[in-house]
Amino acid sequence: MPFKTLLNTCYGTAFIVTAILSGSVSSVHAQQTNDGIGKTLFIHPKNIPDYNKYSRLESCLVAVNRVADSVEIATDWNNHTVYDTLPFNPDSKTSEIALNLARFCKDRFANSETASEIMSHFHLAVVLGEFGEAKNLLNKRLAQLPVTNVSVRQEMLFRAINIYINARPMAVGPAEELLAVLDTLDGSSLENLFRFNNQIATYARSLMDTAVLKRAVGAMHRILAKIPQDQKETPHGRSLVQATIDAEAPLLLSILRDSGSIVYTARLFSRYVVASGRSLEQASIAPIGTTPKPLEGKFWYNKKTEATVYPRSGRVSLVLMNVRHDCDLKSCANSYRTLERLSKRFSDKMDVILVGQTQGFFGLEKSPPPEKEANQVSEYFLKNLKVPAVMLVEETEFYKRKEPDGRRFNNATESQTNYSIFYPLDRYQIPPPPPTLYVVNGKGAVVYKILLTSTFEREITALIAILLERGE
Repeated sequence: MPFKTLLNTCYGTAFIVTAILSGSVSSVHAQQTNDGIGKTLFIHPKNIPDYNKYSRLESCLVAVNRVADSVEIATDWNNHTVYDTLPFNPDSKTSEIALNLARFCKDRFANSETASEIMSHFHLAVVLGEFGEAKNLLNKRLAQLPVTNVSVRQEMLFRAINIYINARPMAVGPAEELLAVLDTLDGSSLENLFRFNNQIATYARSLMDTAVLKRAVGAMHRILAKIPQDQKETPHGRSLVQATIDAEAPLLLSILRDSGSIVYTARLFSRYVVASGRSLEQASIAPIGTTPKPLEGKFWYNKKTEATVYPRSGRVSLVLMNVRHDCDLKSCANSYRTLERLSKRFSDKMDVILVGQTQGFFGLEKSPPPEKEANQVSEYFLKNLKVPAVMLVEETEFYKRKEPDGRRFNNATESQTNYSIFYPLDRYQIPPPPPTLYVVNGKGAVVYKILLTSTFEREITALIAILLERGE
């Protein structure tokens, strides 16, 4: 589920319009309505919706958001040259078709003055980038609320922040301004404050905007300080602590640049372990700071003839673990596109290594021989998807449950064990680990671990450049 969609689902029906903006309502399939909303959901982005079908401001706004989604999906998906292949896209902009419809909605319903219509006009102003007008509309709506009704005012501010954060591109300044107001109010939801600051941090991290990132991380630390210690020790509390350290990670790149990778990895590694309250083996940052054994396996593809082991000594390596041929392109394509761009930039000094495993099927074919499945998997990634990489497909040990169940369950492979990837004990409820990138320096040490999406492409690029500059 896209990050924005996941965020919005926390707010229920009160934020249904914003949830539609984030893509949680299908941008192609919709119910036909008397207002003609269904007719605005088009597959081809050049089709122009019939503006005269809308009789209410709210339905017009819904159409704006759905049109924006459908155009974005139709036009951006196959563009390999920009940071475009993830649901949370820091560089995305609202399409001109959607902007034209937003202008039409604004003018046609200019005299709408009910409470909900004021907020719809606020939303339209944000879509159009008219942040001064948006601020005036929000103040107008807040002025209608009793000063003593603090909870409703806070809810209104949270709703406005949600709209700012889901704008294309994100309206960081206005969102931060409202978050600063909420941070001073008693009774504000710490959970919501943390979530919104975390999303701003993700945005800033994707753009490597250090100033915004420092402000967001600072706010996250202040919020954590208000949470009682016993709550921090719960699984949910530990996830908040770890999210803060995740957001802070790119700020520590300066330590790597100034002091060397050993200092950098030791500090980051120790902070994860201490903050999580878990053992070294269970810490999700493992194996940063360690030197895993060389990758070994039976089925290698695109391997350089002179290379005896991977990762190769003297070269930076991007090791993408847990690649799966059954991961749909919408969820995983961003990983492969990111690798493609990084490979083009650093190919003469860097190796890209995909590590997959046999799963007992390929497509609709059940239980192919391991060698046949490995060949199919390699052809899928290296020829069909054209990922510029060396690939290892490990033969997986597995067991099956007794009939009539008969399901197959894979054990962790040798490379997954070496890279501290632990399969959950409860395999019946938790999915396998997602594709994860390990940055390995020329000495074979893991210096970074991150989910590989274009959200973090600038961050990974900066790290590779530092390693190459330092000869690591």
